[in-house]
Amino acid sequence: MAIPRDQMGTIAGFMALISSISAVLGIAVIGAISAVRVTSVWLVDGTQITGYESLTDEVISGAIPEILATNGQEAATAAGLAYTSGVTTALLIAAIGVAIAAIVALFLLGKRGKTSPAEPLGVPEPKTP
Repeated sequence: MAIPRDQMGTIAGFMALISSISAVLGIAVIGAISAVRVTSVWLVDGTQITGYESLTDEVISGAIPEILATNGQEAATAAGLAYTSGVTTALLIAAIGVAIAAIVALFLLGKRGKTSPAEPLGVPEPKTP
């Protein structure tokens, strides 16, 4: 499907808008997955730390050096493991999503834009009667 020349700017702007919205939503979803996973790991593994519930926000934000300074090595180690687990899970889910999108794109696009070897490139020759 060809786009009329006078609408190319509009279509390009729309595609840029869709791309930006997709990026923002992707980052938000991956961040939410990471936060949920960090919280769940921290609330299980951090129970041996005194006052662990008050450190949940710092753990989610990855403020491990601050936790080390205020609560010691044991708390910082547990917080670092929880944070790493959450971020790793979120990035794994993102990678799976990208792989699925690539496979879907391959099937949807198919052989679009490809020419077969039998088709001549350039201007076709006029037919002679």
